[in-house]
Amino acid sequence: MASLHYQDHLLPAPTEFPGPTSPQSSLLFGRQRYLLFPRFTLESGVVLHNLPIAFKTWGRLSDQNDNALVVCHALTGSADVEDWWGPLLGVGKVFDYSRFFIVCCNVLGSPYGSASPCTQAQGESYWANAINTHSIHKATQEKQQGKGQAWWGPEFPATTVRDDVRLQKLVLEYLGVHSIAAVVGGSMGGMAVLEWPLVFPTRFPGQNQKGNQRYIQAIVPLATSARHSAWCISWAEAQRQSIYSDPAFKHGYYDPDQPPRNGLSAARMAALLTYRSRDSFESRFGRRVGKALKGGYAGLNGVPKKEEEQSAKKVDEDRRSSLAQDAAAAHNEGNLSPRVKSYCSNTCPTNSNGTSYFPSSTHHPNNTNNNNNNNNNNNFDSNTSTNSNGPSLSPTATTPPVPNTPHPPTELSDEALSNTTLPPPVTAVAAVAAQYSVEPFSPSTAPQIFSAQSYLRYQGDKFVKRFDANCYIHLTRKMDSHDVARNRWGWYISTSTTSCSEITSVCTQVGERPENDDQEDEALLHVLNFLSCHEPSEHKAQPPAVLVVSIESDGLFAPPEQVLIHRLIKGSRFVSVRSSDGHDGFLLEFEQINELVGDFLKQVLANIYERVPDDVDRIMLDHEIHQIGGEGQQGVVKESVFGEVEDVTRW
Repeated sequence: MASLHYQDHLLPAPTEFPGPTSPQSSLLFGRQRYLLFPRFTLESGVVLHNLPIAFKTWGRLSDQNDNALVVCHALTGSADVEDWWGPLLGVGKVFDYSRFFIVCCNVLGSPYGSASPCTQAQGESYWANAINTHSIHKATQEKQQGKGQAWWGPEFPATTVRDDVRLQKLVLEYLGVHSIAAVVGGSMGGMAVLEWPLVFPTRFPGQNQKGNQRYIQAIVPLATSARHSAWCISWAEAQRQSIYSDPAFKHGYYDPDQPPRNGLSAARMAALLTYRSRDSFESRFGRRVGKALKGGYAGLNGVPKKEEEQSAKKVDEDRRSSLAQDAAAAHNEGNLSPRVKSYCSNTCPTNSNGTSYFPSSTHHPNNTNNNNNNNNNNNFDSNTSTNSNGPSLSPTATTPPVPNTPHPPTELSDEALSNTTLPPPVTAVAAVAAQYSVEPFSPSTAPQIFSAQSYLRYQGDKFVKRFDANCYIHLTRKMDSHDVARNRWGWYISTSTTSCSEITSVCTQVGERPENDDQEDEALLHVLNFLSCHEPSEHKAQPPAVLVVSIESDGLFAPPEQVLIHRLIKGSRFVSVRSSDGHDGFLLEFEQINELVGDFLKQVLANIYERVPDDVDRIMLDHEIHQIGGEGQQGVVKESVFGEVEDVTRW
């Protein structure tokens, strides 16, 4: 990573600048805003300089500066609420921009604009853009054209949900927000919702504010948990391992033009299964047949199926070869590994000295010199055996021979794999075909592709075009760290008048770390009790009104996790959304969420709903809002591009 003299390029205050900050943020529809902070201290103590954060707003801040509604996005979402929660945005809906000043910030580590592995380390060129210093910007670009561009990549420091909340609070201060009407979010966004009133029970934690007025009026966490479960952590680990296993990952130092697409695609497929439910997949797909991979089915040698059918009319040897290749091709159907691509090009990788990386192919049944060569190869077991039931499936007849000494490594670059030659694959089918006379057969057909497979592959392919592998790893680790009781095991109310507006809150930590599950549960109860209803006191502001929303079929953030939040926050309300769509129900059940959450906000924010709403036409024009359908209608807005559900629904 290039060394940047960022100390000389620090702004005196947060400053807006033109984006985009990453390739993915350039894909966003509409006007996204970018704010550059001179420095920001993470919860870990790491200090970041010239830190960009992306955000979008809808509506207008009231004269009282108190109608802000903060929306927190999920794992792969963006600041564009209109994209992934569009049916909730509009007049008469939950996110009513005629009444609320709606703000959504992109989280740290996401590829959609805020500081992440996809943005420039220390943001030198962002600083140049912010002050319109073109000469410095040009010098920065020239520096980055050299070896080791100044992108964060895997070196971007770990961040937490609390970091996101603290940074987004600074954005609200920049926008002039004095108090927050409500904070709403689901899944990872729900984690942030729970953290907001804990990190900021008052506007400036640590200050002795007159009257101790609460900073946040209401919170609505949907389909989330107070601490990330072992189940969720395990799924995230499996998805990260999918990315790590892609040779193109290169420990995170991959070329942006050649990212680990296959690993990220596999991770996305696994994630989608956790977002849905078994019943939803059965009802949507069943055993219906879908479409094959793009380009159709082909044998391992890359020959189109039509030509392969013609080759089936040739001599028995050709038929045996075709049979083996068909079997291997069917076995690898859907495998996008570069090694399989190498087989498809019928090439074999070699060492720099010209020798093959792979074992000798003298045992292949199609090799006419098989018998002569076997006895001369002392490194391999050339014994064969037969029995009355047919040919033996010994290593020499069915699989590549096993050497007595290790082979050179087979981790090859994509370039080497695409420019080298492999022998035909040796399979049990090929071995049997070599020793039996094969009767004429009808050409084998492509393996059956079920619609469920097609759906997952399509979603994986679409996802890699809009997301980044390093960002995915970063965000899943962020979620793993979520625990509202972390480092708060012995909280008590502080009476200090010292102002600590960036990191600490009005609560002070005492006591020792919990040592077992029971103590962890006690710590969780103790912390969430700070959000329970109570009588206002000299040193404690009234907590926000709380509505906990659960999805009845959620298998990822299971309903008992939301029930626990409700039970530990005395005075909170609980609703369960009827849905068979699993975790994604919080993004799909628009009508229920509009009704349930909308009714709650109207009750607890009556002062805002009593005001005369703003002019809708002017707001829609100012914010480029695209909506079809009038007030209260569930009209079509657009297809979600960056949301969790994508093509599962089109509104």
